[in-house]
Amino acid sequence: MRCSPWELDPDFNKLEDPLVSVVLKTVVCQPGRHMCLTTINHQQFFTDCVLQKGIESHVILNGVLQYSEGKWWIKAGPDTRTFPRQVAEMKGLYKVIDACSGIGAVTQGFTECGAQIVCHIESNQAFHQWQEARSQSPCIRGCVNDPNTVYEVSKHVQESHVLSAGISCQPFSGLGDGGQGQDPRSASFTGVMMMGFFLGSLAIILECTKEANQSEWIQQQLHRFATQTGCTVRQSILKLHETWPAQRTRWWAIIAHPALSVQSIPPMPSMRFVPSVMHLIRSMLPMSESEMAQLVLSLYELRSFHDAPGGIGPNVIDVYKAMKTATHSWGSQVLACLCACRSNGFSQKRIDQKGLYAVLIPLEKEEMLGNRKVQAMRHPHPQEVALLNGLLPSHVKPSTTVPLRLELAGVGQLASPLQGA
Repeated sequence: MRCSPWELDPDFNKLEDPLVSVVLKTVVCQPGRHMCLTTINHQQFFTDCVLQKGIESHVILNGVLQYSEGKWWIKAGPDTRTFPRQVAEMKGLYKVIDACSGIGAVTQGFTECGAQIVCHIESNQAFHQWQEARSQSPCIRGCVNDPNTVYEVSKHVQESHVLSAGISCQPFSGLGDGGQGQDPRSASFTGVMMMGFFLGSLAIILECTKEANQSEWIQQQLHRFATQTGCTVRQSILKLHETWPAQRTRWWAIIAHPALSVQSIPPMPSMRFVPSVMHLIRSMLPMSESEMAQLVLSLYELRSFHDAPGGIGPNVIDVYKAMKTATHSWGSQVLACLCACRSNGFSQKRIDQKGLYAVLIPLEKEEMLGNRKVQAMRHPHPQEVALLNGLLPSHVKPSTTVPLRLELAGVGQLASPLQGA
């Protein structure tokens, strides 16, 4: 029997894994032997971990669970970390931790509302380096479901705050594999909630593909978390294309301390018509030869799109409609992704089953595919995708050190700053 993600399991004696992580309240403090209670199940135990005198609530990460002389102990081991957890204060609503950060796009919406970004958290090395080179806030590399990452974040969080994260879409997306909780990438969802619980976040803001709203596994986890912690959960589907010329229909959820009394998530403001690309930009971005060379489709890519089910037509941009939903795979559908999440393109089996999905921009020249003459195409520029998703293009200003297709992957997975705000 495993330890619960949020708390010690009620049946201590059935636990096989000796490492546990808990939020505790100190009952009696004495040198080397503190009597404590877990905050949710109110289970009594002793600990020899170092606790700060005068502070009631602490977190123990990776403590060693032992039964000795008729008493349960959580003892300090080589990987054990502890830190105090402060009392919640409402002023923390404008302090935000940006988890699963990517290129930190959604935080641009938060800061426009007056929020301060406490730190960024990102597990991918490429995006961590991208963020670290540009952000004024600390950037932590690590997985949100790793207790060591929680501990590193705790060093930067000395007061109340809000935790925000765009969780991995692939386990739930219609274009993904539909693995739900069986997909290892779903650990970003439970990991964010675990982090929020241990850090004592006033609220956890989650964003994902719209299918998350219908995921039985996600809804079960949310219900379980709310039942154990007393938090309220509010969910909504926000449609960006009602406000801005891009399809980005996303699930948003707020898991909030009950004192916040969050009633609902308001819908996006409606323009009373569907904005199109032409309403925002009359022509696509002019670019240098070096930028064009990075984005133009190779003959291999062109052939793959022409030969895919449905052909290349559905993937050519229609400027009289809202831009299609950007994805992380834009620019790497049949190639390795530059963020290193894939070393190859999508398998032929997947392409045969689901086709290829992109927005391609026609060029004036033509290419020869064997004996076929076809129009040359390019992928969209990261700044084009950024603007069409409500992110200032200056956020992804071209650099000689960062490949455009890496930034295209970054903007393809963003949570829109407009929805975040």
